[in-house]
Amino acid sequence: MEFFETLSFIEQDPKLFQIRYRGIRIAPLYRFPYGIHYLEKENEVVIFRVLHTKRYFK
Repeated sequence: MEFFETLSFIEQDPKLFQIRYRGIRIAPLYRFPYGIHYLEKENEVVIFRVLHTKRYFK
């Protein structure tokens, strides 16, 4: 499943995706219009949310 493959990419190299806002990176899913919003800390990755790319949340 693409979601778990993308999580594996994030786990292997958290700097792979660009910073979009406030230090949060977004890893896109290519088959589905969603993005995984996460923050890289010292020894961990914190996933904040998975959002549809057409939605806007403040």
